[in-house]
Amino acid sequence: MTECGSIARVGPRPALVASDAWGTLAVGADSNFHYGELLGGVAATWNAQEGMTAKSKYNLNLAADDGDIYVTDYTRQNLRGGWKTPKTQAQFNVGDFENTESLAIETNDAGGFSYFTIRPTDATSPYIRRIHIIGSHVASSYPVQLIVGGRFGETWGDPNNFNNPTLLVTGDDYNNATNAMYVYDRKTSRNAGSEVFTIKSADASGSTFYMLRILNNAGAGVFDVDSNGNVHADGAYTSPAADFAECVRTDKDYMPGTVLKIQDGEYVQTEAVGEPSVAGVVSLRPGVLLGRERVYDCSNVVMAPRPMFFGKLKCLTFAGLLKDVGPYVRVGKNRYFQVTDVQHPDSMTVVHLHEPTLVSKEDDIWLGVAKRKNVSKLAFVGVVPVRCSTLNGNIMGNGELLVSGPEGCAVLAPENPAPGTVIGKALGKLVSLDGGEALGIVDVHLSPQ
Repeated sequence: MTECGSIARVGPRPALVASDAWGTLAVGADSNFHYGELLGGVAATWNAQEGMTAKSKYNLNLAADDGDIYVTDYTRQNLRGGWKTPKTQAQFNVGDFENTESLAIETNDAGGFSYFTIRPTDATSPYIRRIHIIGSHVASSYPVQLIVGGRFGETWGDPNNFNNPTLLVTGDDYNNATNAMYVYDRKTSRNAGSEVFTIKSADASGSTFYMLRILNNAGAGVFDVDSNGNVHADGAYTSPAADFAECVRTDKDYMPGTVLKIQDGEYVQTEAVGEPSVAGVVSLRPGVLLGRERVYDCSNVVMAPRPMFFGKLKCLTFAGLLKDVGPYVRVGKNRYFQVTDVQHPDSMTVVHLHEPTLVSKEDDIWLGVAKRKNVSKLAFVGVVPVRCSTLNGNIMGNGELLVSGPEGCAVLAPENPAPGTVIGKALGKLVSLDGGEALGIVDVHLSPQ
């Protein structure tokens, strides 16, 4: 081994200086290994900022033949990270890897493809099991993003049926009570229509595929939502409510328990005993709700041109003067917003909305939406609390037939009620204590007939 260098004095301190650009600085060298330290401090630098700089015009190598490369603090007592046996492993560690309290970034190989793995260095410790990725605690307009991409296979989790996932989350097998994945929204006040968790596909082929799927331990699907919005489940749907209801257009808002009939294409409350057009009862809390709770009149809508701006907006800006904007606008398929103001600066139309919304280039915007109609949740089967009256007699809760009554109430059915007048069978009691008419709420098993 040839040493090309000499002792020189640089400023007030001695130093080893290589003889040329290809020289070697060896401290405590023998024929095979180098031993020793390179020390730097504020006094050794001309600008009092760098403790020591390792610099090369080409490559700069850190090598350890039979050991580790350590990164420590200035006391050389606290291990901050480094390379564990770089001669045999491609692994970089953050933290004290001698005590297994560190995070490892390493390369692996599966199926002939190399990929990177980020994991705690100790796979058995109950304390170093989690990798916590958080954003800044300081409010900022630049949110932290975690982007995880997948192209080749992975080995953590089930390698047989994940189809090269973009993001894979597996549970902690040390603690059987922990969540595999937990989504927590820290916002304490959200705008109507905003989203906490969204799944979106850019597929435009028209094929049907799974947007969301839950598998059991045998790999069989037990719950899924396909790209057409169809929901499939192997199990039962459970709800504390006990009725099926549908959103219907009514002439006004009605309180739960009101008996409704059909009149002139709308649903209105009953006004007489035994009306044959009785339809159902306004539900208090439906177990299953069909239709849209918010109904708008879109018979005279006009599609607007593309807005000039996209993103999270509280006003929509269009080129040109647009008329008949309407009290509401529709964004996309089913997002409705009240118009609070319309302005026309510089031959443009600016439509102000009552709350901000996300507008993308794919969203159609419709103008001229009429005021929201009155909507009630009409229960047509199941057990429902119903407003009842003892006008036709006491209700004893023995399955008595009930029919419509005045002011949207149900009353005891007469003998041999006419077809189409029966609402259901009474499950609860309503008894008059003084012989007069009593009003109250009774649970009724709906079975219109």
